[in-house]
Amino acid sequence: MTDVAVIVPAYQAAREIGAALASIAGQTTQPAEIVVVDDGSTDGTAEAARRWEHLLPLTVLRHAETRGAGAARRSAIAASRSPLLALLDADDVWLPGHLATLLEGYHQHGGVITSDAYRWQPAKGLLRATHHDRNPVPSPSRQTTEILRRNFVFVGSLFARSSYEAAGEFRDGIAEDWDLWIRMIRGGARVHATGRPTVFYRLSPSSVTNRPDAIDGYITVLERVLVEAASGRERAVASGTLMRMRTRRHLARAHAAAARGDRQGARVEGGAALSGPGRIKVEAFGLRAFPRMSFHLGQALRHRYWG
Repeated sequence: MTDVAVIVPAYQAAREIGAALASIAGQTTQPAEIVVVDDGSTDGTAEAARRWEHLLPLTVLRHAETRGAGAARRSAIAASRSPLLALLDADDVWLPGHLATLLEGYHQHGGVITSDAYRWQPAKGLLRATHHDRNPVPSPSRQTTEILRRNFVFVGSLFARSSYEAAGEFRDGIAEDWDLWIRMIRGGARVHATGRPTVFYRLSPSSVTNRPDAIDGYITVLERVLVEAASGRERAVASGTLMRMRTRRHLARAHAAAARGDRQGARVEGGAALSGPGRIKVEAFGLRAFPRMSFHLGQALRHRYWG
């Protein structure tokens, strides 16, 4: 047993939480405590989690109403005592050596140890590229600015409670993990990747990161950076990312307009996204010129990606 608390936010996860907790029970190194916070679910998530209380050092808490993943993680961390924190989403699954691998990395490097993950969709199997194949962790010297361009830290990470508290804890909103990593790295923590995938990361078209309102969350994070940045360099990089993210929002709105048959709206929003880079510009041009055809083509490509 180690001085690690596993933090599990859960919402409408009655069907998945058992597999997540089973994967903790199967670890070669066991945590000192596990805290699940049911964030106002209506499907019996808390009850499903409590079935594991006799097998694990488990505490299950419940929010009376949904407050978001940031609030759920805050509640779980506040209810724990261990000096190290490991994050697990309720629909993901750890491979047996995951926690031992994170601890080995932490004892060697300190900072934030982020795992690689197999990307999988239930009943359809694994995708070829792992999380770090698609989103590699840069060298420590580049992390302060690179984290403002993209979130290269997988949520299945381990770090010290003291670093978390010094950074100011999880805040509310979508992309609350990216917001925390930015502040931890700004405060001096460095991110180190594990050498192999140790998590099955569940992909779903309905995941938060695939919802159009997620872009608003990313924009909020970047707007906070402009206020809180420690240097002009940080502000400059965040401003560039913010501009790109705003064109992504216009693109998402163009897709939404095309989906409901609003060709004029799709053309207007597509035109606003033409200042974006690369693929955004290409999609925006298509939506501006041929809204319905471009929308259906985009749907087919997304179906191929998820299916």
